[in-house]
Amino acid sequence: MLHSPNLLKGNLNNYIKKEGGDIMEATMQRIPWWPFVLGGLALLAGGIVALVWPDITLIVIVILWGAIALVDGVFTAIGGCSPAEDCGGSYCLQV
Repeated sequence: MLHSPNLLKGNLNNYIKKEGGDIMEATMQRIPWWPFVLGGLALLAGGIVALVWPDITLIVIVILWGAIALVDGVFTAIGGCSPAEDCGGSYCLQV
């Protein structure tokens, strides 16, 4: 029952209700395995670099953290000042 036609068509609810499938089983079948492998390899490489060059690694982490915070802040400000349906389409600060 792992390769059900309902599941392959993307109809997760029918798979669970009609065929008695498990939600975890159905979800795991839809998630490809290769992004997890790439993420694990990237973390492994980052760990090795952190052990070899701890000072440089700390500087890079601080710079990346700051860049992420800056980009997130810009997009949050743009999203907060965009027209909202709650305000009747006018611009309002969404705090």
